[in-house]
Amino acid sequence: MFKLNRKTEYALLALRYLSRRPEGERARVKEIADHYRIPTHVMAKVLQSLKANAIVTATTGPQGGYNLTRALDEISFASVFKCFSGSVGLVDCVEASACCQQDTFCDIQTPMLVLNMAIMSFLENITITDLFAAGLHQPQNLSLSRETASYEGIGRAVLRRQEQCKSGREHRAEVPDSV
Repeated sequence: MFKLNRKTEYALLALRYLSRRPEGERARVKEIADHYRIPTHVMAKVLQSLKANAIVTATTGPQGGYNLTRALDEISFASVFKCFSGSVGLVDCVEASACCQQDTFCDIQTPMLVLNMAIMSFLENITITDLFAAGLHQPQNLSLSRETASYEGIGRAVLRRQEQCKSGREHRAEVPDSV
């Protein structure tokens, strides 16, 4: 099941908190953690991940703290999600590093790639502002069109994936199981 992990939720809380600060005013980890009653060490790790992905900046020292690198309407939900979850893979075969034992006979790989690409496109097009506005009014980007995924690109991805799995099986066949 596609589900946000706790760190992604905490990241969204931190972004909301930082967005409500006066421009240029930094927030300390403890301040954000205390506001939402989240353990400080967990919030510190969340903010470090956001910093590593250039979503927030950090300043050290007595006047230090965290700031947003850009406005929330310039940050996609997918960019935050990927900080803590990697990519969205509904099934193993859509992940570049995973091969399924059924890949030779599977006839749902293309539909799964279409679905996965549509979901990723949807998440890429939702900004944090859109997400936070949900419930207040209908955000413009919270709709999914039939044109979300490129079928030509999906076809190329399926062929690449099949070749990766095939070459992986051939490589495994050359390596003895026991030494």
